[in-house]
Amino acid sequence: MEIIEKASAGTVDKCDCLITVSKGEGYVKINLTSKVLYEYGDSIKNTILQTLK
Repeated sequence: MEIIEKASAGTVDKCDCLITVSKGEGYVKINLTSKVLYEYGDSIKNTILQTLK
């Protein structure tokens, strides 16, 4: 996938997720802040990485 410009999707309401992607330096950097991070953080990160592959 080639990222041409920065884009966002989702919402920060309740326990939803807001995703922003932008062109980087050839690696994936995930900054995750969530009210449910302790319970679902690993699952959220894995889903993000699998989607980007």
